[in-house]
Parts: sequence; structure tokens; C-alpha cells
Amino acid sequence: MAGRLCFEGRVRIEVLVLAGRSASETERRLGRHPTTVQREFKRCGPGAYCARSAQTAAVARAERLRVPKLASDAVLAAEVQERSKPRRSPHAV
Repeated sequence: MAGRLCFEGRVRIEVLVLAGRSASETERRLGRHPTTVQREFKRCGPGAYCARSAQTAAVARAERLRVPKLASDAVLAAEVQERSKPRRSPHAV
């Protein structure tokens, strides 16, 4: 897995966009999955791609507080706890 785009990757996208390269050519040159580049374009909205604002937005998304699902749902946590208990096979004696 390639991981997340770094600032340098976003700068390369910006340079390729400014040079008039297509999205598919940008994907090939970066060696990234097409969805990665398309998501970057979609998040920036219409107009020119800006690496600095894209990086700022990515950092903000990564820093947002995430509440673990089991911590926020006691019923789900109890169900997971119950189902994760080791069970004996009826054939094991």
C-alpha cells in the first residue's frame, strides 16, 4: 500500500495540473491509484488545484477527534465482549 499523499506528492499534482496534464496522466506519473488523485481533485473543488490548501485540509482531517465505536456504544461493546469469549467445542472433553 502506498499510504497517504505527502506534501511533495500534492505539489507534483499541482505542477502536473498547471502543465495541463490529464488526471490519468497525473496518476501514471505519480504511480498512484486513480482514485487517490480523483479524490484529491474532488476535495479541492472546481478550479485550480492548490497543494498548500490540500495539505492543510488533509492535516485537519487527520487530526479530528475520533471516538472509538466500542467506547461510544455500550450495547455493541457488550455484544463484542460476549462473542469474543472462548467457546468449547461439544466434541472437546
